[in-house]
Amino acid sequence: MTGRGVVGGHVPVLLDLDGTICLLFAHTDLDPLHRRVATLLRAHGLEHLADGDVFTTPTRVAAARRGSRLRRGSWSRPATEPDTLRTDPLLSGIDALLTEVELRAADTAPLVAGAEEVITGWVDADRPLAVVTNNSPACVGRLARRSLPALAEVPVIGRDPRRPERAKPDPRGIHLALSLLGRDAPVDASSAVMVGDSLSDLAAARAAGCRFVGMGPTAAKRSRPRGAPGETGAGPVVDFHALRDRLG
Repeated sequence: MTGRGVVGGHVPVLLDLDGTICLLFAHTDLDPLHRRVATLLRAHGLEHLADGDVFTTPTRVAAARRGSRLRRGSWSRPATEPDTLRTDPLLSGIDALLTEVELRAADTAPLVAGAEEVITGWVDADRPLAVVTNNSPACVGRLARRSLPALAEVPVIGRDPRRPERAKPDPRGIHLALSLLGRDAPVDASSAVMVGDSLSDLAAARAAGCRFVGMGPTAAKRSRPRGAPGETGAGPVVDFHALRDRLG
């Protein structure tokens, strides 16, 4: 495939982490994290936000502070983003709790089948590749050191501890990754592919103008997003060998 934004003959690929490269929390009990985050929320009068996915808490807190709602599987740029959120102690505290658990989880997380072989091959072939995750960059670094050294060679855009609410489905992480990949030659978003396992990955790809391929390494994850306009093929791929077959 050739075209604007294709670098060195390769379509740029952006990879999510949890559920795509690895199953980050496969051997981690998240109940203590839920309780600790709920305690923080209760102290700030936001206990009603404790029932959702704990890893979307920063985004939901920011939305609550703006008086809006986070719609599942969608993203729209907020009309206003108060400067006070930049030093919000609640968001900082939640980010610290999430990062602590993610770092421990990275010590035991199994890789998705084929991840080491395919990602290493792509890095060796100089394929434009980046990680765009809602997890902490430090978590990706720990996984790289333990079981996937090739990840240390690619840009990683993870949760920003200064603005943890700016996570997918917000497309800013995708835009930043593409700008880093395009230092030598501009990368057009429409030429890139976002690979992920969640509705937030799909929504971020749509908002950024990328194509999307769903990853479904487990039966539960195969029931999640199945693609977006411009995707090559139908249905999620189950491992990195199938992903390589689809993307080339």
